[in-house]
Amino acid sequence: MKKIVNPKQIQLFDPFDSVLTPKTRKRLLDGWPGVFRHIILDLMPDELLVDTHYTGDDNVQFAEQQGVELVWPVPSGPGKTKDNEYEQLNVDDFDIDEQSEEVVCCPAGHEPQSSEYNSETGKTKTVMPESDCSQCEFFEQCPVEKVKGQYGRILA
Repeated sequence: MKKIVNPKQIQLFDPFDSVLTPKTRKRLLDGWPGVFRHIILDLMPDELLVDTHYTGDDNVQFAEQQGVELVWPVPSGPGKTKDNEYEQLNVDDFDIDEQSEEVVCCPAGHEPQSSEYNSETGKTKTVMPESDCSQCEFFEQCPVEKVKGQYGRILA
């Protein structure tokens, strides 16, 4: 049985006696920053599965500073199903020469009829052969449009 020696002592027993080591108890009594730095950070995972609402740049950067990689599901968005989620092609799918900024070939491997980079606007005007585009397997997903009888696109 424990005697109360100090009248200010309220508890007869400490519920954390069996949980905290003397070193951890000292850190806890010294303040939360020590507990966080020495104990909680060691328990943090290398990867953390999060909801897409937590994937803003500030959260991702903060997690990286703490040595934690955030992992989240790819949103499918309204009107998209798993079957057509990745069907729409974009500029990144085209093979673009890094030095000349001109299109080398489309995602289907077809070479453009012409591709010219304008250094003043920073854009590349690309014209694809109609014979390739009209029969292409990616025709429905392709960002190239038919304008004045030619298939082309201005890429930024």
